[in-house]
Amino acid sequence: MTVLRTSPFAKHFLSILLLLVLTGCGKSTIVMPDIADVGSFSNVTSDGFPMGWYFEHEGTIPEVGVIHESNASVLRIAARGGDIYVYTPLLPGDACAEHVEISASANARGEAAARLFFLMPGAGPRIGDPTEGTGRSQLSLKSRLATGSCLPQDTLVGFMVSGIGEIEVDNFRINSAATHPYVTPTKRNRLTRRHVRQMNHALVSVDDLSRLSPTWNTAQVTGVGENSHGAAGLFSLKLELVRTLVDELGYTHFALEMPSDRAGVIADYISGGDVAKRDLLIALTYPAWQTKEMLTVIEWLRNFSLKSSRQVQFHGVDTPRDDGGTDDDRMARAVLEIIAANPSEKVVVWADNTHVTKAGNAMGAQLSSVLGDKYTAVGTTFHRGWYSAYGKAKRYPAQRGYPGTHEHVLSLADSSRYFLTVDTLPADHPLRSPLGFRFIGSRPQLLHQFLPHRLVSLNRSSQGYDGPLELGG
Repeated sequence: MTVLRTSPFAKHFLSILLLLVLTGCGKSTIVMPDIADVGSFSNVTSDGFPMGWYFEHEGTIPEVGVIHESNASVLRIAARGGDIYVYTPLLPGDACAEHVEISASANARGEAAARLFFLMPGAGPRIGDPTEGTGRSQLSLKSRLATGSCLPQDTLVGFMVSGIGEIEVDNFRINSAATHPYVTPTKRNRLTRRHVRQMNHALVSVDDLSRLSPTWNTAQVTGVGENSHGAAGLFSLKLELVRTLVDELGYTHFALEMPSDRAGVIADYISGGDVAKRDLLIALTYPAWQTKEMLTVIEWLRNFSLKSSRQVQFHGVDTPRDDGGTDDDRMARAVLEIIAANPSEKVVVWADNTHVTKAGNAMGAQLSSVLGDKYTAVGTTFHRGWYSAYGKAKRYPAQRGYPGTHEHVLSLADSSRYFLTVDTLPADHPLRSPLGFRFIGSRPQLLHQFLPHRLVSLNRSSQGYDGPLELGG
């Protein structure tokens, strides 16, 4: 799997007809504090974490808790090695800040140190100086921009803790020089109960996918993506869709983002060959696919082929690099070759969200330019939980979607596993606006998992936007 690139991120992401949404183990509502109260840490969840703040860590899980003192609430972190990130979105409302300063007090014990940071979308973090030695320190970090420019509203501010020891942080403050003052969300710019009702009305349960069959009746190729190759729930959801496409809608070709010259082993197994699971895993090549979840998909394709009069043909669409072009170029050519050899048959393509999208020069964009409405795509995401990736740890915690992300909005739905057709929502619905969207891919994303995107379809006739979108967990 190719590491997620930044070039497509500035574009409209998924021109998909449908959005698959997964909220993991349940719903989550994060309450943003007012900017004036951000330093108190006084509002906490039932498990003791300060509301409106997000935590990510490397290495051993730290202990985090809030100590309530007579005139303040202090966030205490017991660090056991690795970096710990504690942050909140700078997202209180409509504002244009040309200068923002964050400050905090930190009390360090042992070998632990704290640093403040800013993180703007698409850029590396700006990190301040660390606490110096054991004892109480005042931390401060400023961000100045050129006159007339603004800090993006989805800028994250917070602090990172490193080393082994204890850090107590209080009095975290945000001061800004804004052309428009920071305001708390109003009825005009916040998510309302009406928006949630509209979203619930547009949901299609995973158990009722037949409602969506008209969408695929006109399609010849459907791209099915994911934003993390290590989230088991996404594989489960994608398999539900594959079952519908193959069993009910007549799809007879399954194309996977894997080396084309290794696909024959898997194709032989699906057609009834005697192939050991070890050999299947070796043939899958990429660690992202060498999982029990992918073996479950292959096993279902085999069982269907052996019991049905229609056999599913298996393909790898990651062709050798000597074919020239980018990964997306080669995969698009491989899919078109399948269509050319089987003009009356249908293909499902399993790949990363960034490949199936119709944005930029992705595989999906190239297929869409050739096939038009005969190409459609589905993206998947999740709201909370864990994921595996190419890193030192066995698994990594997924950052919950915070206000200002699609995942946060979608987590408020009545269902936890569903499809959502965004083009059925009113034009002013938040899910049709640019919001943060989770990107992980195959590498651990330890600091910032969300980048701004408009998750809608491009209406070719009007050059407007009318499409779908999805969630994470």
